[in-house]
Amino acid sequence: MEEIIVRKRKSPAKTLKVKIEGKVIAGSKATEIFVSAIKRIGPEKIAESTNFKVDGLPFIVKERDNRKQMNFLGNDWYVCTHMSTNAKKLFLSRIARSLNIRMSVELVTPE
Repeated sequence: MEEIIVRKRKSPAKTLKVKIEGKVIAGSKATEIFVSAIKRIGPEKIAESTNFKVDGLPFIVKERDNRKQMNFLGNDWYVCTHMSTNAKKLFLSRIARSLNIRMSVELVTPE
């Protein structure tokens, strides 16, 4: 008897559309936009005011650690980007609420 393999179709890639205080954060990939938004808000401010974690480790750190996908933010700061695009959206929304920042974050299909 012949085995039939049915593959689930992969949904189209998504990216982020972020507006902070009315200014759009531009980029072509979700990680690029995510990192730019974190830089704009200020990693120091986020690290001081929140206790967010990714896989039990701090979300923003002063020194690079051995986790996958750490992006350099400048001034010795690194952010963990090892998460889905949807998780990046949720993190930015949580940061906005925690720091009382006017920010809109949407998942969009790239053009």
